[in-house]
Amino acid sequence: MSDICGRSPLVLSRLPPEIAAGETCNHSDQLEEGRAAGSKLVWFFRHGQSTGNAARLRAMDADKAAGGGSAHLQAYMTGTDYVDAQLTAHGAEQAEATRTQIVNWKCKPSLVVCSPMTRAIQTAAILFSEELMQGCELIICPELREFYPDNNENQGRTVTALQRCPALAALAAWPAVEKALAKAAGEDWRTDWDESLAGGEGWQHHCGSLQRLAPFRRWLLARPESNIAIVAHYGSINNLINMEPFQRDKREERLRSWSGVHPGTQRTSMKYFPVPNCGWIAVLYEAQAEPDCKADGQE
Repeated sequence: MSDICGRSPLVLSRLPPEIAAGETCNHSDQLEEGRAAGSKLVWFFRHGQSTGNAARLRAMDADKAAGGGSAHLQAYMTGTDYVDAQLTAHGAEQAEATRTQIVNWKCKPSLVVCSPMTRAIQTAAILFSEELMQGCELIICPELREFYPDNNENQGRTVTALQRCPALAALAAWPAVEKALAKAAGEDWRTDWDESLAGGEGWQHHCGSLQRLAPFRRWLLARPESNIAIVAHYGSINNLINMEPFQRDKREERLRSWSGVHPGTQRTSMKYFPVPNCGWIAVLYEAQAEPDCKADGQE
């Protein structure tokens, strides 16, 4: 992604009423009606239930049954069984159920952008299988990975490992995924991802850093497509939307450092939108004055 600081002609100045009221999965076709020329419709999708999501619930139940504490939860978070967790069978069913709703939408994305985490790639390929098989482009962006670097579930895998993943190869839209993972498609991020950011020495800093989202936001708004679907994670969706001007005025700017093995990385302590697995938030970006770069999280 480009790091050049510039003024975007597009900004999200308000949320749809149902989203502002705390609901999700809003009707994007309503945003399509009467939209201004040059505006950009963006869907923020969360991935389906992962094996890590299910393991977390089991661990929490086990801690509760044991009378308290967090031993089971900590074992799940620090273990290696759920590194780059895949979708559960239920998670795949969630994606299929959401896909049946998307089929009936009048307005569809012409570009799908997703996190390099397996659960997000699987979800994107299921949700938009028809569109991807008909030529809609899929782009993978490391900036969209999940936050929470104290959870080993959020370690990634190398591109080669993703290319050889049976769960991904079994997807109907695998040709689009394979193209997105090809050397030419990932030339601007693959080396850093494979050598450090996926699961190497730099993964926790990258995972916990808010700084990666500002250049992604500028890249997104500079894309020529007017309808874009983003498939990511609870943390990345909330942090992206909380960067917008309407949120800056309302939320407390409370940041805290991660301690221990990854000092100096930050996360927001504020979350506003409880997006369920395979749920989404649809928003419309329109032409307005853009705040300066420091407001976007840049130093």
